[in-house]
Parts: sequence; structure tokens; C-alpha cells
Amino acid sequence: MRVAVGCWGRQAGTIRQRWVLVKLLLVTTVIAVEAKGDQAESAYLDKLAEELTDRGFEAWVMAPPGRVPSVYVVNPAARALEENVYVARGSDGLWWFWWSWAERISVADDFAAASAAITRVLALPRGRD
Repeated sequence: MRVAVGCWGRQAGTIRQRWVLVKLLLVTTVIAVEAKGDQAESAYLDKLAEELTDRGFEAWVMAPPGRVPSVYVVNPAARALEENVYVARGSDGLWWFWWSWAERISVADDFAAASAAITRVLALPRGRD
């Protein structure tokens, strides 16, 4: 493939090519996790992301290669308010949502309680919204 070279010696289209590659890697990773990962884990994460999106947050399932899948949540009103939420079985055998600092949020079957807790932690301080 030939790429045109601009007046400063940079290749035209390099940024776009990198963007396309990153998007392809993300799609490939998500597909691989859904195919190989625990189905219950994927279902819990997908449902939590949907619940948080319904509450006005930006939320999507992240599955970087070699890492534990999580829901990445961002408060769109204050992008610094962000967090990764994980799901895993506890020592009691139940599925739980977990903060990134390994503290339980709620039982994974209670999406309303989990999303309420996450919303409370990632909310703007009163009087700032």
C-alpha cells in the first residue's frame, strides 16, 4: 500500500489508520471475551452497563487482553468522575459487583442497588450540577 507523504515528511492518513486499527482491536477483544468468557459474567456486566446508561452515565464493557473484564463508568457532567466496576463470585458463592479497590458494591442480581451505589459515588457534589 502506498501512502502519500506531506510537506513535513509525515504520512498522510496515519492518524486515521491508527484510529481504524484501535477500533478493530476493541471489537475483536469484545467478541473474544463474549465467546470465551464466563457467560454469567458477561451478562451481569452488560446489564449493569445498560442500567447505568439509563441513569445518564456513560458506561460500556471493557475487556483488555489479559485483564479482567469490567464496566467502565463515566459521569458525563464531570469526566474525572470515573470508575471500573467488576463482577466476580465471592467466597459465599454468590456473584457480586466490586469496586476497583476490591470492596463489594452489591449482589450482582440487584442491578438497581448496584447502579444506585455507583451513581451516588460518581455524582457531582450538591450545588455543583
